[in-house]
Amino acid sequence: MKFGQNTKTQNNVGNRGVLKYKESKNWEGQKMPNLDYQKWLPQIWKQERLTGFEAEFKFHPTRKWRFDWAWPDIKLALECEGSVWANGRHTRGSGYLKDLEKYNMAIEYGWSVLRYDTETVQDLSFLPQLKFVYNRRKDEKNKS
Repeated sequence: MKFGQNTKTQNNVGNRGVLKYKESKNWEGQKMPNLDYQKWLPQIWKQERLTGFEAEFKFHPTRKWRFDWAWPDIKLALECEGSVWANGRHTRGSGYLKDLEKYNMAIEYGWSVLRYDTETVQDLSFLPQLKFVYNRRKDEKNKS
């Protein structure tokens, strides 16, 4: 089954994802911080059994490029691009072009890169897709 075919699974985190996730995982009313995802995402990776993750993973041997989050054993990366409407580094011309170079090089090296804006990370609506790709990459690795 492809991601998105089962909307029940896809939306189990959905629009109020943080609230639903916290209720189902005993977060006891904690609030997900707006920009400090580096602190609370590892807890989610562990609870969802997305093992083997590394923060700020350098994937290229000579360039200083890093992924926000990576699962090196299965070559899966997650990038938090920031707010789409804030005219930040990832949405301005030069930053956008540098990101294109980085992501194209990642593909050359065999990586799958999932890219999300701040709002999608904060409401956890990316989580079903991440889990789907993570499990698919794990299965592919185990078959080879």
